[in-house]
Amino acid sequence: MVALPAVSARAVWTAMLALLVGCGGAPRVRCADGRLVVVDAPAGVIRDDLLYVMGPAPIPGSETRPKVGLVQGLDRVGDALYVSWYCPPARSAAVVEALSGAGLPAALVGQDRLLRLGRCWTRATIEEVGEQAGEQGGGAVIVRLDLGADDGVRAGDRYALLGEGRADRVNRRVPDFESLGTCVVLPHRVEARRAACEVLPPHGLGGAQRGGPVNTHRLEPAVDACSLQQGDT
Repeated sequence: MVALPAVSARAVWTAMLALLVGCGGAPRVRCADGRLVVVDAPAGVIRDDLLYVMGPAPIPGSETRPKVGLVQGLDRVGDALYVSWYCPPARSAAVVEALSGAGLPAALVGQDRLLRLGRCWTRATIEEVGEQAGEQGGGAVIVRLDLGADDGVRAGDRYALLGEGRADRVNRRVPDFESLGTCVVLPHRVEARRAACEVLPPHGLGGAQRGGPVNTHRLEPAVDACSLQQGDT
């Protein structure tokens, strides 16, 4: 009997992914062995990169699919990119079924550094700057979210404050955003389409001026990658 060469578990998994990917095609986010993976990931997309996740069906009356989520790269193996949810989509039977089947389409963020995705990610404006908000970032700062009760924002919600996206040399990706701190949505200051969010010290807004822009990312409880249920991770 001829002895077969030993094959590593990583090599076996890479081969399985190759079968899932097939001969190449558009990037899709799907679940494989309990993990979230982008098959046929765009060339050059690596750890920490962000990609949009599109809905399972086009918007009625068009061929355009809505953006329903954001994923962030963890580890690349060949044409497959393992990812985690940065902005998970709303849980629905159609989304969960697609993730466990053919997958959901994925798209490069590209030069779109002014992201907006539901209540998860939006722009904010610096609304109030206290007298003690000096270079050390210890004074009171209030930012106004371009989201409100109609978007599901509630008092006590927390948002990470982020600076402008830093694109790579060819402006194809947005690898990261500068962290500026965290804010908490204030009670009695949540309107239909906007809300006031108080920045917690310490923060990186020292010297900030009223009217200045900032990105915000909602800090949400972790969800299971495939079922999208809270508490399954």
